[in-house]
Amino acid sequence: MNLILSKIILDKDLNSWSKLKSQYFQAPYTLIYQQIAKFYEKFSKLPSFEELELVIRDDNTLNMIQAIKDIEIPEDLDADVLIQALVNEYAQKEVLSGLNSLVDDIVFMDAPEMVENLGRMAIELEEKTESSEQIVVMSDYKTVDEDDLKSFTPIGLSNDFDQFSLGLAPTELMLIGGFRGSGKSIVCGNVTSNQYLQGNSSLYFSIEMRGKEIFQRHLSMLSGVKMSNIRKNELTPEDKQMIAKTRSDMHTDGATLYQDYLDHGDFEKFEDALIQTPLNEDNQIIIVDNQSLSLANIDATVQTYKTKFKEKLRIVVVDYINVITAKDPLEWKTQLAIAAGLKKIARKHDIAIIAPFQTDEKGGVRFSKGILDAPDWAFNLDAGEESIKFECKKTRGTSIMDFESLMEWDSLRIIPNRNLLTEQQEEPDVPEEGLPWGEDDL
Repeated sequence: MNLILSKIILDKDLNSWSKLKSQYFQAPYTLIYQQIAKFYEKFSKLPSFEELELVIRDDNTLNMIQAIKDIEIPEDLDADVLIQALVNEYAQKEVLSGLNSLVDDIVFMDAPEMVENLGRMAIELEEKTESSEQIVVMSDYKTVDEDDLKSFTPIGLSNDFDQFSLGLAPTELMLIGGFRGSGKSIVCGNVTSNQYLQGNSSLYFSIEMRGKEIFQRHLSMLSGVKMSNIRKNELTPEDKQMIAKTRSDMHTDGATLYQDYLDHGDFEKFEDALIQTPLNEDNQIIIVDNQSLSLANIDATVQTYKTKFKEKLRIVVVDYINVITAKDPLEWKTQLAIAAGLKKIARKHDIAIIAPFQTDEKGGVRFSKGILDAPDWAFNLDAGEESIKFECKKTRGTSIMDFESLMEWDSLRIIPNRNLLTEQQEEPDVPEEGLPWGEDDL
């Protein structure tokens, strides 16, 4: 602690000073840090030792200043090395302190609570030690980076939108707003189903809906079988064959089992055999059914599966933002912080996140309009008898785009190659039968 303070004062190193935080220091060095910070705030520069001695009147603090001043620092000692050592020491003490407090209560916790507490500790430590500063110069980037373009992921809700936006980029947050029953979860399920069809993996965090229902919805979307037939267990032989084909494609040995099913026709036997075989290694839909989902849970789970799937995990769905566990969850400041937290997780793990949010009957944001500060895209939904309309409420870095996709409600599938808004604009005005153009204006 004394080494870095001495070096910063001697070198007047403002860049290194900006990386330091008060919590990194212990007494009595905390007082020295505070005196330097106070001097900088007042005079807009870092002080010399002589200037510090002029403004400090406490004898003990003056003695500390003198001790730091007398330290001999090797010329080749880098300030960044000293800062990293300081941060590491602080992080080590924070982890040990957190673990000690956790041990006291660990006998009363179940496994999910342990994961929750460890995840929260990790997020808090990261917030306390992170340095978000990144300086770039003109030579750091190409005008167009082909690798960056390849990292965009089509979401499959509308071909027009995917062509317009190139899809979602890593680190982007998209919020989907809607009133009760407007299809928010259905839209999310279509996104993760489309990721599966593209050969990618995805995470679907479900807070209110049961994991089994989410699974059945994906099965309906991917197979084309009516959701009502699956839910009521009223599957026809044709339905079972379509589902068997869809499910077999999810497993490494599924093709053989599917052929066996075509021979013996016993659907229960097929499923019993199928669930014993491994899933595709990097082409999966992972459903996380957690009624007590928090940002720490999301962060820890995304990290686990990003490590597993790597670049194959591109999009994560959190259904939905207003019910994520937090203190005073419906308070506007909390909602704002949760939205910002999701954006931070997207940036941290280099993935895109899609999360629904509640609106009132008029389409206004419930609880907190501030949640629209964080996302890169925000849409409101308007579900019709044959379509879902996406009304763009916010975009970052490009122009607003609305679209309306055809909807197969029986199988919950969105048809992305039909944009009804564009089709309506292209239809010419046809005059009433028997009237030439313009005659009614005479």
